[in-house]
Amino acid sequence: GGMDDWSQAVLGGAEDIPRVGLNDGLTLRKGGDGTGDPHVWLDPLLVRDAWLPRIVAALVAARPDAEETLEARGRVVADSLTELDSWMSTRLAPVRGRAFVSTHSAWNYLAARYGITELGAIYHSPGQEPSARALAALVDQARAAGVRAVFTEPQLGETGARALAGELGVPVYVLDPLGGSGLDGRDSYLKMMRFNTMQIARALDGKR
Repeated sequence: GGMDDWSQAVLGGAEDIPRVGLNDGLTLRKGGDGTGDPHVWLDPLLVRDAWLPRIVAALVAARPDAEETLEARGRVVADSLTELDSWMSTRLAPVRGRAFVSTHSAWNYLAARYGITELGAIYHSPGQEPSARALAALVDQARAAGVRAVFTEPQLGETGARALAGELGVPVYVLDPLGGSGLDGRDSYLKMMRFNTMQIARALDGKR
């Protein structure tokens, strides 16, 4: 979805390095800069069914001597993703049908999978400030939908989210679409997804 096109420039003309387009052939949700919403990894079943087989196939192609081990490891990861989906479904079932506003539109795949709605986002592109008219319309939409929370992200500023939450009289919660090494509770994909799930469940439940 254009999100990591920078990596192609880094690789340059190194023809001997395999390149695997994990979203190739997928119908991406609307979003991004006209290239489609790239945040596929926030749906664990899409990761299991679309990304994981391609990753395993690419690794086997690079290391055919390790095919058996790699495919076995792939099955373990697939089982972990199935378990994660079941866990997320259970935790998010009580808030199905509820809506939220995010700092930027990263959560549509997760929302669609588990029956919640990302009503809108403050920033549609990094560094692109929303107009006063757009913010006012978002406030009206959020009030009409009974939005109970605004989500911010560690990678982005909180000013817009806190201003919007103040207008709505709702709390701000942190969601993290990337996680990272050294971040407590978010230093692996599975941990990051569990962290986000619990944040969404708490926020949309409306209990502070």
